[in-house]
Amino acid sequence: ASADERVADFLLELATRFHAIGRDADTLFLSMSRYDIANYLGLAAETVSRALGRLQDAGVIAVKGKQVVLLARAALQEIAEHSANL
Repeated sequence: ASADERVADFLLELATRFHAIGRDADTLFLSMSRYDIANYLGLAAETVSRALGRLQDAGVIAVKGKQVVLLARAALQEIAEHSANL
């Protein structure tokens, strides 16, 4: 899976967890640092930052510090599932 696919999947997973505990599933607060997220995903921190930037440039998410807003969940799902369709 590409870095974008891994990051998209991570964000969707986090949204599911937020929803399960009654929090807004479209506004995520990342309690982990970019380094910790990268470590969790098996990527470099710079790669995670670039992937978040590409997803933001595509209009799928909005990133402001540790807050990530899911703007287009269906598009994010499509990106996350891309590797499953190969």
